[in-house]
Amino acid sequence: MPEPPPLLGDYAAARTSFTWGSAAASLGVPLEGPLNLGALAVRRGGAIVWHGARGEERRFSSDDLARGSARFAGALAARGLAPGDRVLIVGRACPELVFSLLGALRFGAIPVVLGRLRSADALRHIVGGTHPAVVVMEPAFKPAIDPLRKSLPALKLVVFVGKEGAPARPGPGEAFWEDVVGPSAEAFEDAMLPAGQPAWLHYTELGMTGSVTPHGAAFALASSAAHALDLRPGGGGITMAVPGDPFFVPYAIAAPLLAGATSFLFEDPARFTGFGTFKDPVHSWYSPVRAMDVVLRNDPGLSDLLARCRHIVVTHPYDPSFIVMTQSSYGSPLHPAWWPRDLGVIQTAEFRSGDIRVGSIGRPLPGVEMAVDKGTGCLALRAGPGSPFGGYWNDAEQTARRVRNGWYITDQRGRIDADGYAWIVA
Repeated sequence: MPEPPPLLGDYAAARTSFTWGSAAASLGVPLEGPLNLGALAVRRGGAIVWHGARGEERRFSSDDLARGSARFAGALAARGLAPGDRVLIVGRACPELVFSLLGALRFGAIPVVLGRLRSADALRHIVGGTHPAVVVMEPAFKPAIDPLRKSLPALKLVVFVGKEGAPARPGPGEAFWEDVVGPSAEAFEDAMLPAGQPAWLHYTELGMTGSVTPHGAAFALASSAAHALDLRPGGGGITMAVPGDPFFVPYAIAAPLLAGATSFLFEDPARFTGFGTFKDPVHSWYSPVRAMDVVLRNDPGLSDLLARCRHIVVTHPYDPSFIVMTQSSYGSPLHPAWWPRDLGVIQTAEFRSGDIRVGSIGRPLPGVEMAVDKGTGCLALRAGPGSPFGGYWNDAEQTARRVRNGWYITDQRGRIDADGYAWIVA
């Protein structure tokens, strides 16, 4: 069967015809009206297939995701949380993490998703800066969280995911996941919020400054899923990321679901060895080049899966020689994509329909405006639906340094050539 044509065909025509109003209409919400990113994600017909570290496989349809997230949202309501409260989620990729994330979004709470490799100082900083009302975590994090609880007056509940290493009996303010989230907890209403309202926070390991992704990012996530990743309803995509990575929440979960596609999650992706016999169709792959290299070394069968992909996307920075070397190795050349990690949404890409200019970070997506800031020589992006930066959490001064005169100023010096391709320069 021939491959379908790219969702973005003629680049110039796409940029001319694209409007954010039409992007919002395709999601069934008005551009300027209230919305809820989590509610949209579970109603687009997307799905998640989860592969556990012990070889388990679990499949979740959009209805499953809607029910599971509704139960968590209902549990938050039952414990007196209010929209805007923070929910800290710590651990490996697992179904409970997905339900917690989507449920918190639907309730209007603000999730903060962290991975297993956070240092004690980073965890202390993040917990102290966000004052979570609920913590969802693997029991292994209990020794790290317990000393912080006295300084968290807003904390109402700690929820343990899994029994490995868990106390035989939960202490005050603690509970097991299955005792908190049940069918009776589904009664709640999705919080419909302004587009600029915070959806989730992301903290980088080095900067340790929380950046806000707003609910209005749903428009740009859906658009970038189609244009940069070529994901479409009924398609399948792998974003090789783990909780705590800057693109785990937006591109392993939110964007594929908003596109109506299936996302494949791996509890321990670096050690998964079943890619050679992967039976599900995978149309799109997105990862850092280094992650691809690590997985290929562990499981050479990944080459078979990549040979079936119609679109392969890698993050910037990348080794240009690797792009050249692999041009004919797989079902698709490697197409770079770029976005500032604090921004949360892909801004430029080499598209499936166009040529790859090795070394470039590609051209701006439809609806994204880019320029070079005259004062700093850094790439700048016009703040708005395509570049939905919600600011830094509780740090108006740093936000003002980053966003000036309606433009988000990156820290990457760059240039834009006559054809609109952007380049990072030293």
